[in-house]
Amino acid sequence: GVPQPDEPPDAPPISAAPRHAPPSHDGDERGAATASFSAEHCARQSSNIEAAVLFGELVKSGLKTLCFCSVRKICELVLDYTKQHLRAAAAGRALAEQVTAYRGGLNARDRRRIERELHDGTLRGVTATSSLELGVDIACLDAVVITGHPGSVAALWQRAGRCGRDPASDALCILVAYPSAIDQWCMRNPAC
Repeated sequence: GVPQPDEPPDAPPISAAPRHAPPSHDGDERGAATASFSAEHCARQSSNIEAAVLFGELVKSGLKTLCFCSVRKICELVLDYTKQHLRAAAAGRALAEQVTAYRGGLNARDRRRIERELHDGTLRGVTATSSLELGVDIACLDAVVITGHPGSVAALWQRAGRCGRDPASDALCILVAYPSAIDQWCMRNPAC
């Protein structure tokens, strides 16, 4: 995170205790989810690069993962960075072909193909805009990376709720904050 002017440079990192995911619409609890927030005072790379590396490492670890991005251009950029990261490791070269983007501008046939391939395991990861938030049910997702706060708590939980739908499995959701005011405020006030 970016240090605030009124904080001393040696201020401790901010973190939140693990919490369970909120109940689903039918009242059943989903698998355990951990919320973790860090506002470490250190030099950071671009949030897009950090999200791409995390996304790539989750895919390399065998987790079926979505990486949400705010706009189509960022979605494509994070996908390119992820493919570069995966191709840099010998074991990740084949995985670079198992990640793609789901965004506005795709025709209905391409969207259904991506949904089907993510569901059947042909694809291991997808960068996506909000076009994948509602109305698309993709089961068995293990992790979600959210690049930048989406602007509301409801949208944040909507994106986070894409993973962990199997009650027997745990899920991982990571919010990679931008240096923007809203993102940094949310990182410093995670209970809000």
